[in-house]
Amino acid sequence: MTHARRRFTVTVPNWGSDHLSTEAVVAYVDDELAPGPRERANLHLDACRECAAQVRAQNRARSALRTAETPCLPSS
Repeated sequence: MTHARRRFTVTVPNWGSDHLSTEAVVAYVDDELAPGPRERANLHLDACRECAAQVRAQNRARSALRTAETPCLPSS
């Protein structure tokens, strides 16, 4: 009796692309990521337009806050 070998193929499902979290985008813009995570973020940003747009928006917001005039409160 000859036993036939079964062949299985496994197809990895395409769950879509993970994106940088809001916290990761802020840490990236504020240069607070360690070298390893920063390199992974750079690789992701090279391929992901959506996250790259979030980083640009966060950079604009950061610049606007840093250049905004401070409100003056009356002394009374």
